[in-house]
Amino acid sequence: MSTTTDPKTSVEVLLAAAGLTVTPEEFDAIVRSYPDVRAQIDAMYAVPMLKEEEPQLVFTPFV
Repeated sequence: MSTTTDPKTSVEVLLAAAGLTVTPEEFDAIVRSYPDVRAQIDAMYAVPMLKEEEPQLVFTPFV
């Protein structure tokens, strides 16, 4: 999933949803780092899995 809005708008919405207030300097730093952080989060959910493969719900070390 990727965002189509600009980082400033995304950060404003996320901070408002969390009920957080930050200084202008903190806000600028968050906006600058947001695209990289968003890409890292998206990469965590982009784990490939074969359609025929079922998720492993139980770890069995003896298989």
